[in-house]
Amino acid sequence: MIAGRYKRAVTYRDDLDKFFLSGIAAPVSAPTIAATGVGTITGPMIAYYTYVHKDGTTLVLESGPSPASTTVTATNNLQIDWSAILGTSPDARVTHVRLYRAVGANAARYVTELTLGTTTFVDTVATLALGAQLDFASGVVPYTLYNCTYKKRIYYAGDPTNPERIWYSEQERPELVDTLNFFVTTSGEAVTGLGTLGDTLAIFTVNTTDILQEHATDDFSIRNVSPSVGCISHWSIVNIHDRLWFASQSGIYVYDGNFKYVSHDLRTFWKTEYESFTDAYEACFAADDKPEYCYILSVPKSDHTLRWVGYYLPFEPGVGGGEPQPWWYFDRRTRVDKALGLLTYGDWRYRLYCGSDDGFLRQEDVDANSDDDADSYGKLLTIQTKHYLMDEPGGDIEDGKTLVRFWSYTEAENVTWTVNVFAGDESVEGVNTTSWLESTGPSFRSGWAAQTVHLHIPDQASGRGFTFLYMASNALNVKWRGLGGNWTLGPASRPGIP
Repeated sequence: MIAGRYKRAVTYRDDLDKFFLSGIAAPVSAPTIAATGVGTITGPMIAYYTYVHKDGTTLVLESGPSPASTTVTATNNLQIDWSAILGTSPDARVTHVRLYRAVGANAARYVTELTLGTTTFVDTVATLALGAQLDFASGVVPYTLYNCTYKKRIYYAGDPTNPERIWYSEQERPELVDTLNFFVTTSGEAVTGLGTLGDTLAIFTVNTTDILQEHATDDFSIRNVSPSVGCISHWSIVNIHDRLWFASQSGIYVYDGNFKYVSHDLRTFWKTEYESFTDAYEACFAADDKPEYCYILSVPKSDHTLRWVGYYLPFEPGVGGGEPQPWWYFDRRTRVDKALGLLTYGDWRYRLYCGSDDGFLRQEDVDANSDDDADSYGKLLTIQTKHYLMDEPGGDIEDGKTLVRFWSYTEAENVTWTVNVFAGDESVEGVNTTSWLESTGPSFRSGWAAQTVHLHIPDQASGRGFTFLYMASNALNVKWRGLGGNWTLGPASRPGIP
């Protein structure tokens, strides 16, 4: 089921390899029936009909029933003449209609199926020969922007008419959403995201988080778990090892029943960015790059894409990590990306693909050539670290520092790469003035052998902390494994805040 800026959500049937506009609206007018002639039908009866979508002989979907006809009584072995069956439907996918008849207090049951456009029928089907019982469940998927699967239902949100609502389908019937099948956020605020976590469904607004739970079929509860932490973009929500990662107004959180703020060292930069590019951040999207153990959050700005890359292998308990925070880096793209996700393709699973505004769908993490499609971006490699404040034991975090030397654990077999150092307080994360830089040529060694440690002796790199920016003309045969170094106090300090 695909939600988005469509009239209704779009359904994909993999058994048919076809897409359909979700749902079929029920017929709006009742049929007319009359007891006449000679037949086998006796008793009071009511008639209904439904719209049907068939692909060949395969039943794809059946709508809810039309309004009931007027009750008609067949006094003794008569036939039923049907008329006023609508010959058209507002849903282009409809191919047939099905007729149902209820006799006395019995349930309405199947009579026959007609090709759409047939408006009359002579019914001689004996009561005991009627077929399956009519299902009175009705409703179509409303216009919504996103959805989420939870306990055999599809939940829909982002309804511009009722932004505080979370619509839900019938179990195992994703295209059937009754007009009364919805919940409302506990705060009454607009829904901004949905995510499944274990036995629960997390419902986010910009400012709050609710938890919905279906304890048994149609037995629901909804409660608030945070009045102050919310999500700014549904598409930022990713489940990694049964923990939800998502973007909030103040940074990136992980939720597993408790909230953990995981962009602590970059909170100032996030605040500046979010305030400056609010619309871009509220349209951000993310994916789990499983082979590389990275949560990748893409922010599509007007002329480029900023990626927040969280390397979670040392952090995630699900893969043996125990560090308090992921390792954060930045990747800047000179094109505007629009989508990022995992696809199953060929002999590989979890291939990461990116869709961009230049019309290309690119596979990520491909180490096969220096450019895919001859665009201006190529495969420029850009890695920007967090700002290392390097709090010194027994010292004052306001003290200035000088970077004496550092090591880059980098192997570049075929290309020249450059490391830039930005020195200062937290604000240097957003500036472009380099304090010091150095270029290193290719190693011309194959197989990732030997030369992977590079010593740098910087000068003019002094400040409260340091940000490191690595760049290579393309990512072909390049590996970056981190850095280390030495620093000393001085040459300057600034007064602390009293």
